[in-house]
Amino acid sequence: MSKSKAYSIVEGILLIIIGILMACSIVEPSILNYLLGGVALIFGLFLFIKCATESSKVNLLLPGSMLSAVLVALGIELMINYFDFVGLLTHVIVLAILAIGIVFILDSIIKFVNKNTKTGVVELLIGAILITFAILLMTINEIYSYLWVITGILICIYGVYYLAYALVKRK
Repeated sequence: MSKSKAYSIVEGILLIIIGILMACSIVEPSILNYLLGGVALIFGLFLFIKCATESSKVNLLLPGSMLSAVLVALGIELMINYFDFVGLLTHVIVLAILAIGIVFILDSIIKFVNKNTKTGVVELLIGAILITFAILLMTINEIYSYLWVITGILICIYGVYYLAYALVKRK
């Protein structure tokens, strides 16, 4: 198994775990800062290790290494409750869901053009669900109380999709 495939499998598993933790955070909302901090810290460290070991020439001044340093710093700040990140992140998540839904639809169009209809239909469906959910979040304020649960479920679904994509043999 190649390093790239192993990293993809680990990333898929991490996404599933992160999604489950986010979906369960509604039980105790005060743990959200610790959860987000832990996620940022773990993902930052994983990204750093991935960037440092993926190439034969280690160069830590690449964008992936810089992003990993920012994620680690953000994780530490969140875990010590340096600032309230949840309010800002709520709005960012809504816009991210909308943008990711649009990307899924664009990618499905590419799949249809390349005659890969099964994958195209799945991606089109996922994109439509994400865009609909983002529009609902923008228009109905009562849905915000379920934002973290639904976002956690969406991250789990994406983790399963990513893991399945990593495990399927590609030509």
